[in-house]
Amino acid sequence: MIRLHAPPGSEARQTFVGASEVAAIMGEGYGTAYDVWSRLTLGTTVDATDPMRIGHALEPVILEMAARELGTTVEKPTDAYVIGRLGANLDGLTPDGVVIEAKAWSAFDYDDALTVGLPVDHIAPGKATAVWLQMQAQMYCAGATRAVLAALCDKRLAIVHVDADPATQALIAAEVAGFWAAYVEPRIAPPATGGDVERLRRLPITDAEIQADDLAPAFEALAEAKAAVKAAEKQVDALDATIRARLGTARSMTAGSWRLTRTRVEKSGLDTKRLQAEHPDLCATYATTSGYDRISIKEPKR
Repeated sequence: MIRLHAPPGSEARQTFVGASEVAAIMGEGYGTAYDVWSRLTLGTTVDATDPMRIGHALEPVILEMAARELGTTVEKPTDAYVIGRLGANLDGLTPDGVVIEAKAWSAFDYDDALTVGLPVDHIAPGKATAVWLQMQAQMYCAGATRAVLAALCDKRLAIVHVDADPATQALIAAEVAGFWAAYVEPRIAPPATGGDVERLRRLPITDAEIQADDLAPAFEALAEAKAAVKAAEKQVDALDATIRARLGTARSMTAGSWRLTRTRVEKSGLDTKRLQAEHPDLCATYATTSGYDRISIKEPKR
């Protein structure tokens, strides 16, 4: 284990997977493995949410409350604890080496927070499981055998004692090492979701040229899927036209157990062309500009 000064956004922080990211690469967190990969390889960041800002602001208060409940003092380490490609920035540490993890959760999370100290098969899914994995990673990196979750759930503070689980810690270390070797080191993205790609669109386009022969099967599958969708859309249009033609001007129609009803939907809109022609100054005042990345895929000649 080494101590490394690695505040968020620093180059040092790019050299390891954080304890709070472990759940994401293991499929148990609110983030995704792609989020972690893009931070490490592309330098992307996740936009701070209001709950994240509140949690950060309340952290010193929660640590002070935890210290009083535990009858000890709690210090916040300035350096990260790093083993291999796994690192942990601790919220707090007691003089006898107990890791303190501070969370600001809602009142509805109180019962789930209490399950973090139960055997693994009794821990609530979602954030409780994610924070348990985070704390196991923290203890592994810091060489600690005990940790405490201090979760301020609205007006109630949950103090939950967690013991180190060597089997889980070994699994975490293996998962992180495998993630780094398979995706981070070769800069090959892990499977992504639509939300991952949407966040990626916010980044500026670079002049990089990527050779990704391993994705050739994905291109082929994409072309086949698009062809299947196009054929299905044609079939849908043909069936829809057949049904509409039989309906004619009638309001409703039955066919076996199926029933079709026609309703009139009124929709209002703005004639932007006329507005631009008759009131160009007004149009310019309220005009907005947006953009998106257009990705063109050229199929090889067959």
